[in-house]
Amino acid sequence: MIDDEAPLLPNFVVEPDDQFVVRGSPAKLQCYVASASKALFKCNGKWVSAGESEIFYSTDDVGQQ
Repeated sequence: MIDDEAPLLPNFVVEPDDQFVVRGSPAKLQCYVASASKALFKCNGKWVSAGESEIFYSTDDVGQQ
Protein backbone atom coordinates (compact mmCIF):
# COMPACT_ATOMS: atom_id res chain seq x y z
CA MET A 1 0.00 0.00 0.00
CA ILE A 2 1.31 3.46 -0.90
CA ASP A 3 1.08 6.16 1.75
CA ASP A 4 -0.31 9.30 0.08
CA GLU A 5 1.06 11.41 2.94
CA ALA A 6 4.68 10.21 2.56
CA PRO A 7 7.04 12.64 0.80
CA LEU A 8 8.22 11.61 -2.66
CA LEU A 9 11.91 10.89 -3.13
CA PRO A 10 13.82 12.95 -5.73
CA ASN A 11 13.94 11.24 -9.10
CA PHE A 12 15.80 12.07 -12.32
CA VAL A 13 13.20 12.08 -15.08
CA VAL A 14 15.93 13.00 -17.60
CA GLU A 15 19.56 12.45 -16.57
CA PRO A 16 22.30 14.73 -17.93
CA ASP A 17 24.58 13.38 -20.65
CA ASP A 18 28.37 13.32 -20.19
CA GLN A 19 29.99 16.48 -21.56
CA PHE A 20 33.53 17.54 -22.39
CA VAL A 21 34.70 20.97 -21.29
CA VAL A 22 36.67 23.00 -23.81
CA ARG A 23 38.40 26.22 -22.80
CA GLY A 24 36.18 29.19 -23.64
CA SER A 25 33.11 27.07 -24.29
CA PRO A 26 30.78 26.05 -21.45
CA ALA A 27 29.40 22.55 -21.10
CA LYS A 28 25.61 22.37 -21.01
CA LEU A 29 24.04 19.85 -18.68
CA GLN A 30 20.32 19.42 -18.95
CA CYS A 31 18.20 17.37 -16.62
CA TYR A 32 14.73 17.14 -15.17
CA VAL A 33 14.32 16.17 -11.55
CA ALA A 34 10.96 15.36 -9.97
CA SER A 35 10.27 15.95 -6.27
CA ALA A 36 13.40 18.06 -5.70
CA SER A 37 14.07 21.77 -5.35
CA LYS A 38 17.53 21.59 -6.99
CA ALA A 39 20.11 19.27 -8.53
CA LEU A 40 23.86 19.51 -7.93
CA PHE A 41 26.66 18.34 -10.22
CA LYS A 42 30.25 17.21 -9.80
CA CYS A 43 32.88 17.95 -12.43
CA ASN A 44 36.20 16.07 -12.10
CA GLY A 45 35.28 15.13 -8.55
CA LYS A 46 34.46 18.71 -7.46
CA TRP A 47 31.01 20.12 -6.84
CA VAL A 48 30.04 22.88 -9.29
CA SER A 49 29.26 26.06 -7.34
CA ALA A 50 26.11 28.08 -7.96
CA GLY A 51 28.26 30.98 -9.23
CA GLU A 52 29.62 28.79 -12.02
CA SER A 53 26.25 27.68 -13.31
CA GLU A 54 22.96 28.96 -14.66
CA ILE A 55 19.88 27.50 -13.07
CA PHE A 56 16.41 27.42 -14.56
CA TYR A 57 13.42 26.31 -12.54
CA SER A 58 10.07 25.09 -13.73
CA THR A 59 7.16 23.25 -12.21
CA ASP A 60 4.87 20.61 -13.57
CA ASP A 61 1.48 20.47 -11.87
CA VAL A 62 0.45 17.23 -13.55
CA GLY A 63 -0.58 14.81 -10.82
CA GLN A 64 -0.37 17.50 -8.12
CA GLN A 65 -3.38 18.08 -5.91
